[in-house]
Amino acid sequence: MRILKKLPLIVGGLILVVALLVSMCVQKSEEAIPTTPITQPKKEFKLSDFPKVFKENTLIIIGDNASEIEIRAAKEIAKYLKNKTGNKPLIKRYSEVTEEDKRSYNLIVIGTLMSNKMLKEIYAIADVLKTNETFPGDCRGILEVVNNPWNKSKAMLLIEGSSKWGVKVSELELLKEKIKENNQKYIIVEPLKMNSTYYISQNLLQQNINPNKKLFLKIKLIDINKLIIKINDDDYNPKDYIFIVPDSNENGAFDDEAYAFLVNGKCFPGILSPNGKSVVFAEVIPFSNFHTCIFNNTTGYTFLITLPIHRMQLNCSFLRVGFVDENDGSITTDIIIAVKGGDIN
Repeated sequence: MRILKKLPLIVGGLILVVALLVSMCVQKSEEAIPTTPITQPKKEFKLSDFPKVFKENTLIIIGDNASEIEIRAAKEIAKYLKNKTGNKPLIKRYSEVTEEDKRSYNLIVIGTLMSNKMLKEIYAIADVLKTNETFPGDCRGILEVVNNPWNKSKAMLLIEGSSKWGVKVSELELLKEKIKENNQKYIIVEPLKMNSTYYISQNLLQQNINPNKKLFLKIKLIDINKLIIKINDDDYNPKDYIFIVPDSNENGAFDDEAYAFLVNGKCFPGILSPNGKSVVFAEVIPFSNFHTCIFNNTTGYTFLITLPIHRMQLNCSFLRVGFVDENDGSITTDIIIAVKGGDIN
């Protein structure tokens, strides 16, 4: 009877021992098969990924000491992204940015080493070009896209320069449609320098022009205050004109006096129209001796313009240059010309 009473206990003990042995075997079996962590491949970004990679969850960071030009650049890029992607990014100053912001967003960082402390942080942890007072140089800028160092699955775009003019020339380059064709990680952006030529085609920008008319501007700086501007308009009209608006007060906006250089040799001061693509002439006696214009039925207009620098206060300057065809509309472009120190050589 006692043996029968102990039997269930013995059977139960055997079952427990078997269960433990099976558990140990399963555990050893699992330990014998190493597990491979699942990782997402890191995307290598290129400049041609702009603007699509910044469509969502994008933060623009400017410095606490950002100049008016840098602030305007941030606003222009935000407006461009809103037009192209439907989403407008946030803009924050460096002191407002949190650690969570750095990890959560695609970042666009704008400024110089002096104006934006975020660049110093980035230079310490990321493999990027590093700007300073001499590199890439006054009026020169850098556009560089890399993985966000705080979150490798997101992108970071650097829009920077040795000075605010380098930032501006980089912004202008970024917002050209041809950036979509650039498969590089970075470019160093140059201003219009002495004896160099800047080319702009009407089909690269949204212009107020007859779609059946393919216009281009060729702008060459031949002296500190002299430009040769060619426009392939083969339809002569005495009211056609080139206009130039300088950013004399260096605030990144075209709120200064404009100049219209007519094909008939007259030059009128005025103000830029609200749409930014023509000039409202002042009712004054026109200037003379500032330019000449030659017309050819095949090649169009060639203007030789001597800028009135005593009035325009040119230095390393930001200009809007445009051509107005009284019959067909206008074509405009914004450029930086380098007329300071060594930058003009």
